[in-house]
Amino acid sequence: MENTIHFFINNIVDNIIFPLQNADVTSDNSEVEQQTELMLEDNTIWRAVYNADKIAIDRFIDADPDLINKRGAVGECPIHLLFLRGTDAHFDIARDLILRFPTIVTQTYYNSKYHGENILHIAIVQRNPAMVEWLLS
Repeated sequence: MENTIHFFINNIVDNIIFPLQNADVTSDNSEVEQQTELMLEDNTIWRAVYNADKIAIDRFIDADPDLINKRGAVGECPIHLLFLRGTDAHFDIARDLILRFPTIVTQTYYNSKYHGENILHIAIVQRNPAMVEWLLS
């Protein structure tokens, strides 16, 4: 099963993801820069996600559950950034949030060149077969 998943991931990355990413190399990066600024701003969900601060993330979401659906400058939600950061701590928080809010697995980017991408796509690009398998289970 693991070899099949590795093959699946490599084919998608090499034949779909990389060509799509390279197709628009001249796009405006201002949205990405805005998102980076949000991640560095103190006392925000974005900063908590960037730092893999589970206590802060839980505090923010407990105070306002709609933050789980909040969109950043690139059209992403907190779950997308957890997957993009890709550390074990980020994936552990992501798993916890998915178990608490199962519908977030279907969240997709809303604007920019990433429109339609979801966390499964990100896990594939990150070449993380364990997370891909967990999402598909």
